[in-house]
Amino acid sequence: MKTIILSICFVLMYSAVSFSAAPPKPKATKESPVSVEMKPADTKPSDVKPEEPKPAEETPKKIKRIDSYIAVFDLETTGKVDKDVIRPLTESIRREIVKSGKYEVIDRGNMDKILGEQKFQLSGCVSGQCIVEVGQLLGVGKIITGSVSMVGKTYYFSLQLVNVETGKIEDQSEDECKCEIDDLIKSSKRLVKRLLGEQVATPESVTTIKPAETKEASEQKPVIASETKQSQAYLTAYNAFKEKRYKEAREKFELFLREFPKDSLADDAQFWIAETYYAEEDYAGAIVEFEALLRNYPDSEKLPAALFKQGYAFFKMGDKKAAKAILEQVEQKYPKSKEAELARKEIEKIKNR
Repeated sequence: MKTIILSICFVLMYSAVSFSAAPPKPKATKESPVSVEMKPADTKPSDVKPEEPKPAEETPKKIKRIDSYIAVFDLETTGKVDKDVIRPLTESIRREIVKSGKYEVIDRGNMDKILGEQKFQLSGCVSGQCIVEVGQLLGVGKIITGSVSMVGKTYYFSLQLVNVETGKIEDQSEDECKCEIDDLIKSSKRLVKRLLGEQVATPESVTTIKPAETKEASEQKPVIASETKQSQAYLTAYNAFKEKRYKEAREKFELFLREFPKDSLADDAQFWIAETYYAEEDYAGAIVEFEALLRNYPDSEKLPAALFKQGYAFFKMGDKKAAKAILEQVEQKYPKSKEAELARKEIEKIKNR
């Protein structure tokens, strides 16, 4: 009986193994030929869809050149020259050219707007080819570049007049001034007169230019200024600040803002008003004045510095929470600025205290 039961179990086990094994491949017959894996046939050239062409990179849009238009680059600095005097000196040069009546000057705001739309960085543009390219974008016939350096107590100036069409320097002039900061305007005026061949000044009021022939060119407007007293007043106030006469400097900057509220140096003046309070350790006053700059001059180059100093003023007052929040804004809004790097360091200090 056991033998019969073992035999039946063996048969059942063998059957289970047989069913689980893969079935043998069928032999090829006429009725059922063995399938052969076919390689895809070569496609005809007409069957291949051409790749869509990549869109061409956008090239900066050039504006029709108007030879009577001129653009003035910010002065380059070398040595121990205070970089905060560059803007007022450059503005003085622009205004002196306007007074000459020889050219229509593109103001700084319009230059930044046009180049910003073309995503062109003006910083570091000193080579001939770069200058020509900028001139073509702005639609000007001439560009003035220059530099100021300092050896001992003497300032050395140089200006070059560049022809946009040829890329060549047409003329250049030099001047030196062993003087205080607020006397630099006189030197810049001499420099321009030499460069332009002692041009006779036009009447004090300068009218807006006539509409240009093209829509793009018509958007360019010259700086409207009759004299350099704005720059002179600014530098006089700044010189007082440098000499730590903070109250006097503040009063002069405030007077500047009252007389020239829309001047291109107004945002800088507001910044230094705040700095006078900061230097006097009146941090609450500094915070209020830095906020005025942030609110009233949203396009100012001084915004990263103003926001950083405002945050640090809160830190000086013992409000670490407000300080950290503002310093984080510096990181977020101006990540590539030097103030952002300073802000990161200060945030780490606040966290560790």
